[in-house]
Amino acid sequence: MRSLGFSVGQVARLSCVADDLLIAPTEADRETVALGKEKQRSAAWEAHEKIMRTAKMLRLDRPPPASDVAGVRKHEQSTALLHTPLIRLSNGQMRRARLMDALVRCSSVPGSASNSAQAGPGALLVLSQPYNGLDAPTRSLLSDILQERHAARDPRILLFLRAQDEVPDFITHVTFIDQDGRVRAGEREEMLDVMRRQANSDAHAQGSYALVKQLATSKRNEPSLGQSSAPLVKFTNVGVKYAGKMALDEINFEVHPSTRMVLVGDNGSGKSTLLSLILGDHPQSFSIPSDRISLFGAPRSAPSNATLLLARRIGHVSPELFNAFPRKDSERGGLTVGQAIGSGFEGVFSRRALNEEQRERVWSMLALFDDVIGSQTDEMQSAPLTKRFTNECAAPTAAMLPFDPRSANALDAAKKLSKQSFSSLSLGSQSIVLLLRAAISNPALLILDEPFQHQNSHQVGRCRDFLDSSAPHSALYQIHAGQATRDAFAIGKTAEERERDALQRRSAAIIVVSHYESEWPQSISSLIRLDAGRVVERLGN
Repeated sequence: MRSLGFSVGQVARLSCVADDLLIAPTEADRETVALGKEKQRSAAWEAHEKIMRTAKMLRLDRPPPASDVAGVRKHEQSTALLHTPLIRLSNGQMRRARLMDALVRCSSVPGSASNSAQAGPGALLVLSQPYNGLDAPTRSLLSDILQERHAARDPRILLFLRAQDEVPDFITHVTFIDQDGRVRAGEREEMLDVMRRQANSDAHAQGSYALVKQLATSKRNEPSLGQSSAPLVKFTNVGVKYAGKMALDEINFEVHPSTRMVLVGDNGSGKSTLLSLILGDHPQSFSIPSDRISLFGAPRSAPSNATLLLARRIGHVSPELFNAFPRKDSERGGLTVGQAIGSGFEGVFSRRALNEEQRERVWSMLALFDDVIGSQTDEMQSAPLTKRFTNECAAPTAAMLPFDPRSANALDAAKKLSKQSFSSLSLGSQSIVLLLRAAISNPALLILDEPFQHQNSHQVGRCRDFLDSSAPHSALYQIHAGQATRDAFAIGKTAEERERDALQRRSAAIIVVSHYESEWPQSISSLIRLDAGRVVERLGN
């Protein structure tokens, strides 16, 4: 309502102005004043009804918790999420709220204070990657809404999508920009054929539920050293309640070293709450008894789990972190690419002085991704790592990558890239840098919440290869003479250093959240599915 120029509810109260939905002429008001107030109130209610209709289409009209009903006005009782504090919305719910705001504001509301800024029928609505963070049912729902609005020219729709994203049925024309910056445009079917040929030329093997289920039941996923070790995370009958509503209900699960897990569920199913408990960000993580939640063998309140210490043990990527990460230009005091990655050693959002070993690790990590982040040379052209892997490779070196990451040229390019401003990168490249930030210190646990948002297919493929290469049952990781000698992404100057790095990467536990099955790493061998705060499916150990 505020973006439409109306002050209602708490906004009106805090601004000490009349609630536009409740304006009523008094006896002291006469013709002009009363008429103006009545017009304002009518316009406010028209805007309110438009919000309600759009909220229903986007499933933002769920009823409030029973304990809150008494405190909610009659016209608000079916719109709880609209009156939920933003901090309590999950990533998917926040995305839906922003989409609703865009759809509502794209048509005019007569009488609103900001009417001149509103669009009318025939306007153009531009949405960049609108399907990011949405579960499959909501993606389908959004396509139906956009198709209906586009057909009615209220408004016209222009979408910016990644090449690997599904193009909605209502789209009639496509403009395709390939990896080399070449632009082609044409009718839908013609351009989809071009895109399919491009995808087939550099396709990675896709993840899937079927593959997870296969790995979960295969002999290769029998209990290993990680399963016999003490759990990094242990939940026993954990429940979290908000204002009388269960956000998590009787959750039981363990995360052991070497675990490769995917956490799935529709928007609002409890995934964000569960991850916030593991990260120690949730306020209730301190009050839940130690026999219910154990982080690295101790309760959240233990000195060993102090916030700064916990941040060093857990690497973390999420849409919220992506949005909050500082993006001031480096010339104005912002972070460079190298400083952004280096901040992961301490788990902070600011630059830290790095020792020589840490700087070299940052450069070595960047060298593995330079061709999909920034500069490209003839030696460094993107290619699926799976196409480069052969069983004849004797060591985890250049033969497994489309270039030699330890060559002088690669390291020089990485050093140059490390000095570039983080804010100058594309969103996809920023996403990769934040993934490297999470992994730079080889943490015991990696939590990757929608880690591939904004990335193109080449970038997603390289990041999945990076995650898969350390898994014992992955095609990118081979055991030779009992040693982990085939991790193509292991870092170190000597074979011994690379071996140590490979073993550390292998022992790390990884939890991935992604609504796109095709983007799940192929090494995922366990799954937990949430629905309304409860575990409804479990695969693997």
